[in-house]
Amino acid sequence: MKYRKNKLLALLLAALIASGNVSVSGADFMSDPETLALEEQIFLSDSSDSGADEFSDTNEDSEENFISDDPFIDGSSSSSPEPLETEKELLEESIEELPAENGEAKDPADKINDFSSLEETPFSSGEVLPEKNTDYILGRPMTPEEIQEQLSLMGNSPSFAPMNNADSCLDISMYAVSDPYYDSRESGIITPVKNQNPFNICWAFSMASNFETSLLKKGLGVFDLSEEHLAYFFANRRNDPLGNTPEDKILHLKSDYHDGGNDRVASFFLSTWSGMVSEEKAPLPTNADHTANLSKPLDPALAYDTDAFLEDAVFSQYSVDRMKLLLTEYGSVSALIHMDNKGIYYRPETAASCYPFSGNVNHAVTVVGWDDDYSKDNFPSASKVMNNGAWIVKNSYGASWGKEGYFYLSYEDASIADLVCNTAVSNPAYPNNYFYDGACTGTASVALNPGYSIANVYTASASEGFDEELGEIVLASKQDFTSFQIQIYTDLTDPSNPVSGTPAFSSPMEYTQALAGIDTVPLETPVRISHGSAYSVVLTILDQKSSYYIEMDTSAASGNWFSAKAGLAPGQSFFCTSASKQTWTDAYTKNYCFSIKAHTRNVKAAPAPTVTPKPKTYGITYKANTRLKTGNMPSDTASYTYGKSAKVKAAPYCTSRFFLGWNTRSDGRGTSCRPGQTVQVKGNITLYAQWGVQYTSSRIIYRVNGKQTVTCYGPSSRNLKKVSIPSVIRYNGITYKVTEIRAKAFYKNSRLTTVNIGNNVAVIGEKAFADCKKLYQVNIGTGLKQINSHAFDHVKKGCVIKIQSTKLKKVSSRIDYGTSKMTVRVPRKKLQSYKKLFRKKSRTVTVKFY
Repeated sequence: MKYRKNKLLALLLAALIASGNVSVSGADFMSDPETLALEEQIFLSDSSDSGADEFSDTNEDSEENFISDDPFIDGSSSSSPEPLETEKELLEESIEELPAENGEAKDPADKINDFSSLEETPFSSGEVLPEKNTDYILGRPMTPEEIQEQLSLMGNSPSFAPMNNADSCLDISMYAVSDPYYDSRESGIITPVKNQNPFNICWAFSMASNFETSLLKKGLGVFDLSEEHLAYFFANRRNDPLGNTPEDKILHLKSDYHDGGNDRVASFFLSTWSGMVSEEKAPLPTNADHTANLSKPLDPALAYDTDAFLEDAVFSQYSVDRMKLLLTEYGSVSALIHMDNKGIYYRPETAASCYPFSGNVNHAVTVVGWDDDYSKDNFPSASKVMNNGAWIVKNSYGASWGKEGYFYLSYEDASIADLVCNTAVSNPAYPNNYFYDGACTGTASVALNPGYSIANVYTASASEGFDEELGEIVLASKQDFTSFQIQIYTDLTDPSNPVSGTPAFSSPMEYTQALAGIDTVPLETPVRISHGSAYSVVLTILDQKSSYYIEMDTSAASGNWFSAKAGLAPGQSFFCTSASKQTWTDAYTKNYCFSIKAHTRNVKAAPAPTVTPKPKTYGITYKANTRLKTGNMPSDTASYTYGKSAKVKAAPYCTSRFFLGWNTRSDGRGTSCRPGQTVQVKGNITLYAQWGVQYTSSRIIYRVNGKQTVTCYGPSSRNLKKVSIPSVIRYNGITYKVTEIRAKAFYKNSRLTTVNIGNNVAVIGEKAFADCKKLYQVNIGTGLKQINSHAFDHVKKGCVIKIQSTKLKKVSSRIDYGTSKMTVRVPRKKLQSYKKLFRKKSRTVTVKFY
């Protein structure tokens, strides 16, 4: 049996084969097939003679494995101690004393005391004119006071070395011909910008944003998740609900538990389902202006009172193609970067950042999109950016920072590291989480040769005397393209032998984990587990050498940030280096256990059937079928006798989705009906609303942006010569006002000549009609209030734009950049005021009345 998870793996494998590179480069592996290698830490064999063990030269835990905003947290880089004689000596010798100066990496920017020589000072005597290719977030250069205010919101964060990379295969250029622009915000899956101040938990805010995006992307609703809960219980871990990890500890060694963390470590912690919870359960402990630290201990009962459960986590190295792949698949990506608060490599006027040095990070952010055409001229001159292109990044300094809380990060930023994506669910199908790796932090792994097997053994204890059903297992590979054989053994006769029971599958299930990280794998057939019996999850490595994450006692090997104490016990984890699987070694003898989890649900005995009398009357119930904001949800209080006809009620609305109709099943696989349709009642009926992301009318794409309002997203065909964007559209019984034209909606539409824009359109987005070389006539209705930057750049010479609106208040940049002899015709009564408005940014445009 073979199992492949989602389209991502197929795409990656196809590209990998096409590239001709079918091997994956990881860390060095032992050539001895009888040796199980603890990657970059310990090389172990099956022999119980500790003198036969071999050791390698570094310990991944001695690296910088947290990212912190705190100026008091130290860090260190990994070292290479001499080979040691015993495991005890290894653990002792691998502890690195932190270097002087708190272990902070030297920031090259510290050598620059005056950055006025690196960039032209835009404030001098006389008039300040905007640079022609610069996208100022205020539509103009900032004053020195405004610049300082922006920089003051960024804190003072020291630099640290990022974690040791996952073993990513980046020799794939799948997205070399990707769209030039992508922004997850346009799909309605990015939650509002938050403010981390006064705490240094950027990593928790980035993790929460990833979770919130995943839940929105799955249609599970809008969540506001608690960063405080994550930070607190990471530093104050509690035993899991099944009682399997009483001695696992992650102790935060700083005086404030808010100081330090990163999203790989956080992903392993959240795989134990200790969080995430809603913000209302554990709000950020500060005041309204985010200046006071009001922290207090949280109720231990909240530790596993989870609202959003981690499903998958992806760990990756950075490349432009890999980032685009992850954004397209997951919607958001957490990344570690170096954020400069001195105004040398970050330019507040444009909210553009590029740190030109590698090896140092100090901040976690959330990437939500890209713009290949974002001008290199927006970045600080000190960054020496050579090419256009930037990531669109959500920050956690509040909406008043940057461009409404966002900024642009150059593709060429050399500090970008440790990419993390997450998926989450709100109601897991298998809610019992069996694991032993409560103190796993993703800082240690083992090297496994093909044919090696690893296993965890559990005792079914979640139910009150009833059986359980095992439906999911959770893997943790440090390497892309790791292939496994999976077998479940039930009713073990010898718990010290993982294969001493009954195999659940006639032939092992095969599964390939496409990307490094934490992967929840649904079993092809759920496995029944008897209450109180021992069962095992056995993984066998296929095809190539691989790396797998483990929990180990790092109580003295984690610098001075945190101490991870693995509460290991005999009989938990095992490994076997022989293909026959006859000889198994308890991993407890090697001081670690494997990160293998099992998810089950309780199976209760079916109650005796009871005879329910057939009701004489029936009802129709309407359900929204979404946690997104809806309105006008119909209800029907009438009672219907058998066979009576009923008319389906009117359509509801959603503020981010189109109503598609009603269905008798929530997943849309039942009987469909539309508002006003007559149905025959033969029993109780429940009708579930069905929702869609976009609607195409007259070859124009629309998406919902509010209460019965939509945004024009652009054409479904690039061959349109004339475009009419109406005031309203009607779809499935609902009338929507067209209020906005999105950024780059018709960008580079080479055939477009004429555009008519309806009376409800209030905003024309950035570069909406830029580079439409043949566009010469634009008629805009009465509702226009705002024209964003470069909306009509590089259109046809002599283009005439007629504006009927008297409400226009903002023109964000020069309207006729790259276009000569442009004329804007306006209402007579607004001639003078509109002349002033346009000439603030567009001195060469001709403004006339009609």
